[in-house]
Amino acid sequence: MKGTPPALDDAVFRPLGEAEGPALQRLLERCADFEVFMRGAPPTSEAAQELLEACPAGHPIQKKLVFGLERDGELIGALDLLRDYPEANDWYLGLLLFEPQSRSGGLGERVVAALRAWIAGQGGRCIRLAVHDINEDGARFWVKMGFQPCGTAVQERDGRSEPVTRMELRL
Repeated sequence: MKGTPPALDDAVFRPLGEAEGPALQRLLERCADFEVFMRGAPPTSEAAQELLEACPAGHPIQKKLVFGLERDGELIGALDLLRDYPEANDWYLGLLLFEPQSRSGGLGERVVAALRAWIAGQGGRCIRLAVHDINEDGARFWVKMGFQPCGTAVQERDGRSEPVTRMELRL
């Protein structure tokens, strides 16, 4: 695997690990509106650690990547990727999150374009993700980015069953 996705004109990607946990936790807390919308509660004090360590059963943690998006030395976004999931050469995007003041204005589109090119350069054949059905704005965003619905599922999380739409973008 080669490095990180290419820098944007106003922000850079950097790998996040345990040492960056406090900065990631602060970002997640600034994005509490998203957590409240999705889960009904703000992020826990362990949210960053959980994001850095969460991996599907049987999938090697070495194929999990968490990147931060940094502007002027400040973490303004994060994304969570799994390589070779659920199949070889597929990439799964578990999270793309921006602090509230960095949302809109085209940042998401630029991040997805950079990510798409980088994953294709890594030999990826598609990017997959799941959008919670209550997240209608998110679903519209992903369709605008070229992702197509490819199925539905029910995600069990925090003792709740939540319907999701699976989406993919062929590269």
